Amino acid sequence: MKALECTLKEILELTTKIEYEYPELYPFLDENPQVIPKHRTIEQDDFNEYLNGLKDLLDRYVMSKGKLSGLERQN
Repeated sequence: MKALECTLKEILELTTKIEYEYPELYPFLDENPQVIPKHRTIEQDDFNEYLNGLKDLLDRYVMSKGKLSGLERQN
């Protein structure tokens, strides 16, 4: 359960960072849905996948704009 709490905290921190430091990216968060079949519950791996998608989105944007970011990849 601790790992899930850490992942959710990291998702919250990253979405907040995007909202305030990169507001031009915020609308794209709605365009990054995670498809979850009806017969399945959300598991730790699903949250990790979503978090990695957020990191990739921000990393690609920062690299394309030549900006430096304090974001550290944690895989």
